[in-house]
Amino acid sequence: MNSIPISPKVIISYSHDSREHKDRVLQLADQLREDGIDCNIHQYYESDPPPQGWPRWANDEIDAANFVLIVCTELYNRRFRSHENKTMAKPFKWTYKGKVLAI
Repeated sequence: MNSIPISPKVIISYSHDSREHKDRVLQLADQLREDGIDCNIHQYYESDPPPQGWPRWANDEIDAANFVLIVCTELYNRRFRSHENKTMAKPFKWTYKGKVLAI
């Protein structure tokens, strides 16, 4: 049986609805880190994007995480289900271990 480490690793997935929304997700990630949880979000790397690209970075983070926290907004749900106007935003789906995740 897998046990959860004392300091679990978490990746947060969310849509970039607005600057305010991104700021709130950043505050959540920062608070989780203050509380001793190894939390990661792409905003920590925006000024220095990963050389392997964002999709690979996200999949690597998911592989390493104990939990994937999804901040699901209406926009996130529309994009995940490919209901968003394609001229405004492209869907973002990746397959991971047989399951579809939106990142």
